[in-house]
Amino acid sequence: MKRRILALAAGVLTLSSCGMVDAVRSDSPDTANSNPAFEATESPAAGGKDASDSSDAPADGASESPSADAPDGASPSPSADSTDGSGPSDSASPSASEQPTRDRIILPAEAYRGAGGDVPASAKPMTNVEGDDPALQIARVRAPSGNIWCDIDPRTGAVCTVKEITGKAPNQSIVIKPGGEPEFTDSGAVTNDDAAVAAQEMPYGTQASHGEFVCASETNGMTCWSTKSGHGVFLNRDGITTF
Repeated sequence: MKRRILALAAGVLTLSSCGMVDAVRSDSPDTANSNPAFEATESPAAGGKDASDSSDAPADGASESPSADAPDGASPSPSADSTDGSGPSDSASPSASEQPTRDRIILPAEAYRGAGGDVPASAKPMTNVEGDDPALQIARVRAPSGNIWCDIDPRTGAVCTVKEITGKAPNQSIVIKPGGEPEFTDSGAVTNDDAAVAAQEMPYGTQASHGEFVCASETNGMTCWSTKSGHGVFLNRDGITTF
């Protein structure tokens, strides 16, 4: 009888002990993988870094953005002193003081189109000149009609005379002062070939120069001007027009 009682007591103790162990096991996590909360807070393995956990890393596939001081793909803009073709260069254009100082010229409608400017490339030096010193030589020209005559003196200017003008007295004369403007004068050009040097006949469509003065002969008249001032005259049988 005692043996049965002892056996029963031992069984109860055994069952009780097993229940306690199971209870302890049910309160403790079995492994890290069986507990969802543990999975969410698990640290990355040593020596590595989870890309989703790093806020300092650039986004997947993107490189670090360039700094503000060095724009991507752009080189620093050239300085104002650059001479790479877009900035100013040492060979600057001539200053205004080096340019010809001519007044604004409005040419008469019938005047030679190139009048008021430099000596035309097609102009030839006047050939009939009086004197040996180039600075003092007086050149003489006339129109093919023989109605317009001009004497060009570098010292006093170019004086031209129209022998016959419709509705006016004959021998109307005007002088273009060196570097200046034209003025009417009573002292006209020699209007015949009695001078020491005969006047050079200028065929229509030609231009000739002497010093700063140029004359252009055309069928509708003759135009003469100073290349320094740009001022001059247009002469024909209808009258004398200044510019």
